[in-house]
Amino acid sequence: MAPTLTPGDLLLASHLRRPGPGAVVVVDSPDGMVLLKRAVAGPGSEVDLGDGELVIDGAPWPGVLDVPGVGHWSVPDDHWFVLSDAPDRTMADSRSFGPVAVASIRGVVVARLWPSPGRID
Repeated sequence: MAPTLTPGDLLLASHLRRPGPGAVVVVDSPDGMVLLKRAVAGPGSEVDLGDGELVIDGAPWPGVLDVPGVGHWSVPDDHWFVLSDAPDRTMADSRSFGPVAVASIRGVVVARLWPSPGRID
């Protein structure tokens, strides 16, 4: 999740908070790994990826540049489309394993406690 987060950061996540577009979430991946990803599209959204641009429901996603890959995904009910903050370095996100079920989201990261305390947006 660099540059937003770095290895060794101590984070506070809430399993009571619902994800929203732009939230950093803790996700169980299909292969059993626990990952930090950014939620970019919620239930009912249409996600298009091509020419390095991520488009959600017809509007370009503002926070991601040069996303590798091509595809179209319809996000089902009770699912989220999640991406890495460094999509050029990893494909371990919804581009490879599809939208994740809300049940696979362990929590929403609300703060970094160490080394630089602050809110995570």
